[in-house]
Amino acid sequence: MSLGPKRSEEPFSPTDLRLLSSVAAQTGLALENGRLTEAIKEEARAREKHQRELELGRCSRRSTRWFPGSIMRARAARHLE
Repeated sequence: MSLGPKRSEEPFSPTDLRLLSSVAAQTGLALENGRLTEAIKEEARAREKHQRELELGRCSRRSTRWFPGSIMRARAARHLE
C-alpha cells in the first residue's frame, strides 16, 4: 500500500480522511503490539536467566532483580542466607 497525494490532485474527501485515519490508527496499534511483544520476550528471557542463576547458586544480592508479581527476590534472599 502506498499513501500520498491523490493522482487526481484533488483534495482528500472526508471519506478519504476517515480511511487514512483508520489506516494510521491500525498501523500505530500494530507497531505498539510488536514493541510490547518484544518487551515480553525480553522479560521472559531475563526471568529464565535469573531462574537458572538461582538454581545454580550463582545469584548475589547485588544481581537480584525484582520482578513484579513474583517472589524471586524472597527466594534469592533465602538462598543466600
